[in-house]
Amino acid sequence: TKKRDLAYFVFGQSRAGSGSYGSLILRGNVFWGTTTTGVGGFFSWNPATNAYTDKAGNASVAQCEADRLGCGFDTYGSLLASGNLLLGSFSEGGGNAAGAIFKFSPDSNRIADAVHMQYSDGAYPKGSLIQVGHKLYGCTFQGGRNHSGNIFEWDLHAKKFTERLSFNPYSTGSLPKGGPVFWNGKLYGINTYGVRFGLANNEQRRPGDFFSWDPATNQYQSHVWEYSVGTPTLYKNRFYIASPATNSIVRFDPSNDSIKYMAVLPPNTGTFNNYQDYISANCITYGGNGKFYGLTPAKLHSGATPFRGTVYEWDTLTSVMTHKLDFVDSIGAYPTGDLIKVGDEFYGLTTGIGLPLNSTLFSYSPATNTLKKKAEISQWTFGTPTHSKGKIYFSNEGAYSMIFEYDPVLDTNYQRAQVQIPQAFSGTWNNNCGKPPIHLKLLEVVPNEDPVLSNLPPAQSVCSRQPSTASFTILDADNDTIHFTFTSRDTALIHPQNMSVTNIGSEYTLQYVSSGNQSGTDTIRVTGNDGYGGSIQFSMVVNVKTLPNLTVSQQSDTLLAQESDAAFQWIDCVTQTAVAGANNPVFIAATNGVYAAVITKNNCSDTSACFTVTTAGIADSFAKQLLIVQPNPAQDLVELRFSGDNNAHIQSVSITNLIGEILLEKTDFDGPIRISNLQSGIYFVRVQYSGQVFAGKMVKE
Repeated sequence: TKKRDLAYFVFGQSRAGSGSYGSLILRGNVFWGTTTTGVGGFFSWNPATNAYTDKAGNASVAQCEADRLGCGFDTYGSLLASGNLLLGSFSEGGGNAAGAIFKFSPDSNRIADAVHMQYSDGAYPKGSLIQVGHKLYGCTFQGGRNHSGNIFEWDLHAKKFTERLSFNPYSTGSLPKGGPVFWNGKLYGINTYGVRFGLANNEQRRPGDFFSWDPATNQYQSHVWEYSVGTPTLYKNRFYIASPATNSIVRFDPSNDSIKYMAVLPPNTGTFNNYQDYISANCITYGGNGKFYGLTPAKLHSGATPFRGTVYEWDTLTSVMTHKLDFVDSIGAYPTGDLIKVGDEFYGLTTGIGLPLNSTLFSYSPATNTLKKKAEISQWTFGTPTHSKGKIYFSNEGAYSMIFEYDPVLDTNYQRAQVQIPQAFSGTWNNNCGKPPIHLKLLEVVPNEDPVLSNLPPAQSVCSRQPSTASFTILDADNDTIHFTFTSRDTALIHPQNMSVTNIGSEYTLQYVSSGNQSGTDTIRVTGNDGYGGSIQFSMVVNVKTLPNLTVSQQSDTLLAQESDAAFQWIDCVTQTAVAGANNPVFIAATNGVYAAVITKNNCSDTSACFTVTTAGIADSFAKQLLIVQPNPAQDLVELRFSGDNNAHIQSVSITNLIGEILLEKTDFDGPIRISNLQSGIYFVRVQYSGQVFAGKMVKE
């Protein structure tokens, strides 16, 4: 549906021009765009009210805060939305005639914080900016310290421009074209030319390079040679691009720095060496079942006829590249952009260059291998359509730029509408009749959705040195990756280095552990940010308890744990199973083996070291004997007997404290034992009977 018209000139009014080469960007409920033909400018359009607004300031000039030299012209990349600002780069012009980075404020109608590149900083950025966190990255085609282009960085927070890497024709290759791709912490791209070599009077240079650059370390790596121009496509951790040098699909595998020619177009079925040397996008589109689909702008080589273009298929399973269809005049001719997949069909645009034909929107069905013309306009449509909310959108190049809408369900044709042009701001945009064709694709921008925190963890009581967890929920509508930082009020108790967060979907888990066996109360603060201005934060109080004393003394076959007021469970260290009924601080092994004590105090459990017993020898006839101490508790006298043998003759008696010290010992037992001289507390009684040793516990009041 036609919405508005662009006008190069309206009598009696100041207009910025036409030729809307860049993408529209959505800010709130309003689209923003730029024009280049004429003197250029910014404009806004509200699709709900179809209202157009000039944003020029002072009736004719939008203010450039940096200086009055002009902000630049020729925007090759797309705009980015950042808060209340629109960001972008000019390929040329600016204060130093070498391009610029700009921020345009729609609210104040000012071009703010424009960075005018000097040729020494790099010049003529030919690709789109890419945002990584709060920083923008891009490549310049020329300029820089070595006059061969560079990688630059613009810090949105510090408002600082930095040349991060200068391309060198003798070591890194030079003149990068196309946008870089961010993957696995690095930027990947392609140089136009590789490293120069040979003598000065016979200097040569190899083809361009696939390169990577790490923003964190500033490390540049040239991976492999390949003569291609454009932006690679990332698929299953590998990069793909259509190569005009070999007329084939080329795969770059960063895991082993290898190039593989996956498939070649059959002779006379299409070429990427374009008619009239117009640049095609050379991108491929995934169609499912391991198959990609793409377009060639021409049937034969440059200048030959017929040149109407072709559709090809690349099967990743068989590595076969197959010619599917030729474009014909009734459908359209000379496509230069990409296909987009909508349902089971693909959509694309033809330009009609070189023929008395209009541009068209077409569909391609792989199932029936047919092309259908969906819409037709008289202006050139370089580029790729955009699918949004069930409809197809595209725009045109020319003196009258428009937005077109096509409904695949109703198969309704577009209505062309001219978008009104904003008033001019002089000296900042160039009316350049020699502009190259721009591969326009309207950009659907979704404003950042802030993460929402819920289900906060309560205060926690944990055991020292034992890993602990706390759960919480973060809902983020645009599924940004949340990056976390941690602080601690008492870093000696719980250090931030001992904290981390993992997640499954929207459910997050904080993992932490205290330092050393100590007690105390700490406050942990967790902060998360999505890299685009949205953040969450919460604090959690943690009470840390010490672990029990794990000291165990050994006397022959008897093990004595020295912790008091605790629960005990003796275990077999070999089988890691509990010894039935062994729940006292003193443990007399019934059989030889390796044993340890699991001690629990204040809901904190830990396991002692393992001890080897080799002197156990309790006979089966005494296995069920039980030593009885009466009375218990006692103040003065106690008697000892066995539940299974009241007439048993006890050969010797010893009484020890909790740390194993012998306080009383008798070798000739003939009656009650006097304990009045012992202090109040818990003691262990050890007796020898029929060559075996038995033990019991006694409380002195």
